[in-house]
Amino acid sequence: MRLSILLPLIAVLLLGSIQAYADTLSPWYTNPTNGHEYAYWNSGSWLDATLAAQALNAHLVTFANADEENWVWQTFSSFLLIDSSFPQEKRSRFWIGATDSEVEGHWVWETGEPMIYANWLPGEPNNLGGENWGETIRPTNFTGINAGWNDLGPGSAIFDNQAIFEREYSGNANVPEPSLTVLLGIGLCAVSLIGWRRRSTVWKSNAGRSRP
Repeated sequence: MRLSILLPLIAVLLLGSIQAYADTLSPWYTNPTNGHEYAYWNSGSWLDATLAAQALNAHLVTFANADEENWVWQTFSSFLLIDSSFPQEKRSRFWIGATDSEVEGHWVWETGEPMIYANWLPGEPNNLGGENWGETIRPTNFTGINAGWNDLGPGSAIFDNQAIFEREYSGNANVPEPSLTVLLGIGLCAVSLIGWRRRSTVWKSNAGRSRP
């Protein structure tokens, strides 16, 4: 298939994926303490959630301290679905950006920022069945903030999970960083320009050969 036909098709597919991610997202809420924005995403694996966040110029939520984690719980408690797989204790839970997929037992934030705050539940992380991705859990029958972190993986009973996305801006918070859509548009414009220049070169070459 010609490049001029293939690239627009790829663009449509990518933009469709971005729109699909956006359609399963809550509104963005701004934390007044750090100026970051957060949104709820409904369901998928840790890797699914990471890709969805990146497509929206965001990442899975990371916590710098307990205050930030508490704010997220308070802000999104009404969005979070209740996990009833443990009848003795209904719980809310969602993915966070913690992983030890690179080095087992060495937990880091996927963003590369240092993990100076941690809130693991007792006995966690335990790597039960190869668990390399972090979530936070809170019992719904407790009125205060009593959340703790747990590790999950493909062997866990609950691998599809909810997620909270986070995004921050450098400089003016009202001016977002370039999104994937913008970068894609720039790339397509560059490819179109290259194609136009090639066609122009071919035209000039043919015109030169046609002269007597």
